[in-house]
Amino acid sequence: MSPTREEVVEVRIKRAKETLDEARDLAAGTHWFGTLNRIYYACFYAVSALLHAVGYGSKKHSGVLGLFALHIVKPGLISKDLGRFYNRLHSARQDVDYVDFASIDPSEIQAWLNTAGVFVEEVTNLAARRLNEN
Repeated sequence: MSPTREEVVEVRIKRAKETLDEARDLAAGTHWFGTLNRIYYACFYAVSALLHAVGYGSKKHSGVLGLFALHIVKPGLISKDLGRFYNRLHSARQDVDYVDFASIDPSEIQAWLNTAGVFVEEVTNLAARRLNEN
């Protein structure tokens, strides 16, 4: 039996929050590359939950990014600033995961960690509201 939409959204929200906690733990240990990776994935899981709640999904990160921009940011359900933040995270995560000599600024990562907390909270709250509307 396939999981319900509610179950999928719930597990993705839980994963987003747990992954954000992992990012905080890594930051406390000054593991900046891992912190950035976990920040990105916390936001990715939150966005995936929201998209699933409203009936969209993609197996590719770039697809999730595009759907989020088109169906969530563009209509104003989430601020353009948070949309740009997610775009920047996507790009930065690609760099640190796949570019051998990528550099990272710990103060920027710490600021992103703070913004990610707001992002995950807003996106997962919107996912829960949209799920309840359907």
